[in-house]
Amino acid sequence: MSDKPSGGLNAFVIKCLAMLAMTLDHVAWAFLDVNSHLSEWLHFIGRMVAPIMVYLLVVGYYHTHDVMAYARRLLVFALIAQLPYWMFSLSIESILQGMPWQDYGHGNVLFTLFCALMALIVYHSSHSTIVKLVLIVLMYPVVQLFDYGFALVAMALLFAYFFHDTRKPIIAYVLACPAFYVLTYGFERTVGLGYMHFGMLLAAVMIYYFNGKKGSSFGGRYLFYWFYPVHLLIIALLAYALG
Repeated sequence: MSDKPSGGLNAFVIKCLAMLAMTLDHVAWAFLDVNSHLSEWLHFIGRMVAPIMVYLLVVGYYHTHDVMAYARRLLVFALIAQLPYWMFSLSIESILQGMPWQDYGHGNVLFTLFCALMALIVYHSSHSTIVKLVLIVLMYPVVQLFDYGFALVAMALLFAYFFHDTRKPIIAYVLACPAFYVLTYGFERTVGLGYMHFGMLLAAVMIYYFNGKKGSSFGGRYLFYWFYPVHLLIIALLAYALG
């Protein structure tokens, strides 16, 4: 992947930008009118986060020395994040009032990334193409229980297929964005003013400027894992305190 802009952004910087975008997105969901332009623009920025997380997952897959340890970390933090995720997405007040158990069936995005990593393992296994396809398709009903669903699995496989090229992953991602939207939301327009999901294209810019380097080791490997549940918990608690 040598045909990159000089300088560029390393993985640490991209992760920091993704954390900022994620926070703005979640603050907007918690505190702003969903039909306001401020809210829509913050969600526009936030739509780049999931694709960036998937792309960095694929990068991590190709660079890790122990993919199963990588998978265990994702699964452990998915479990840790689930209660803060419920507190944020369902609201603490609703939980305290006793929501029906069916409303607790949705899982956070770390579970989706774990499934995407499992799909990458299957994709690179020695099984025949038919067996790989069947195994990945069988994941569909499970992955649909988690945030963004099968769209992130498809995204991971697309990035993996074109990974060793410079521009093809970006072009393929941009062209596939409508399909990822349909996989996630169906053919219906989601809430808001209607343009937030075009923010998915921001991820293409980030990927283009990614220089392939790890960058700073500030906070260690667990900083970004912990950030997800902790920021959800803080926002949920603030929303509950402010009513």
